Amino acid sequence: MAHRVSVVAAVITPAQAASLPDEAHRPLQPETPVLLSQRRPGKHLAGFWEFPGGRIEPGERAHEALARELQEELGIIIQSSQPWCALTHHYPDKTVHLSIHRVTDFTGAPTGCEGQSIEWVEWAQVPHRTMPPADQALLKVFGMAPQVWMGSTEDAPADSVEALRQWRNALSKIEHTPWAGNGWWLVWPSAAQGDGALAQQAMALARKAGHQPLVAGSPRVAQAVGASGVVLDQATALTLTQRPPHMDWVAVACRDDVGLAEATRLDADFALLMPQSDPQGVASRSGSSPRTLEALIQKAGVPVMVVGDLACNDLASARRRGAFGVAGIHSQWG
Repeated sequence: MAHRVSVVAAVITPAQAASLPDEAHRPLQPETPVLLSQRRPGKHLAGFWEFPGGRIEPGERAHEALARELQEELGIIIQSSQPWCALTHHYPDKTVHLSIHRVTDFTGAPTGCEGQSIEWVEWAQVPHRTMPPADQALLKVFGMAPQVWMGSTEDAPADSVEALRQWRNALSKIEHTPWAGNGWWLVWPSAAQGDGALAQQAMALARKAGHQPLVAGSPRVAQAVGASGVVLDQATALTLTQRPPHMDWVAVACRDDVGLAEATRLDADFALLMPQSDPQGVASRSGSSPRTLEALIQKAGVPVMVVGDLACNDLASARRRGAFGVAGIHSQWG
């Protein structure tokens, strides 16, 4: 029977970036140097490159374990770390719950203290390295803003013209957030897909602004209007046998652990989690209690975006529960 281990690892970028506002929550740029460590011979996945870190021992908090591991492995002392994302990956012989933290503030010069090779690698080149599957699942989203804008759902405008007006409004307001200049995901609502020409216009506007436009519902429609990808609902995901082809991005809108399992099975890039239960704290605006939300995210095999009436400043709270980011419906923008 596969045993379960909890691991914490760090996306380490040069320490001088620590003074920049919100740096720990900013996407990685193609030229950003990131520190990788190579697994030594005789270890599980020997020769693979990975984000440095190690096991969380019983009774340790993630930051405490990370500080201990990085001092032992790299000889550096970290001043702080910020949760970035968490997921669970099932290997044949073990199940790994991986928590990724961002580290921008440390002292000391990183060294392979245990004889391992280490290397600063530009972020654009990291996907070309052979990395453990749990790490690979995170690489694609780490270059994006941890934000999804979603067109209205229950009050979705059947009028595509109104949907396009909301879309333009979102593109404008994104430029006044801390993630201006970074790529977001924007989701075109299924109720507004009657006018293909306007949907195509929306996709082109988002791409021109450097974002990734997605269509809620049908992969066929997403491809026809020139979207970067599709957001599948949970019921549709259950009917599919494989990831929709010819899509740069595939997301699954989930309400429970069944949906999260389907997102993992389909090799989705991320899950949009919109659970329904009694609310409290930041999770109230996602429709879930904090404990329920965290328990669900811990089961996910792909990065999770928490859905609700959420704003950009809910990000830190969502990330403390293991999510990569937040997804806000149109109402949050006014």
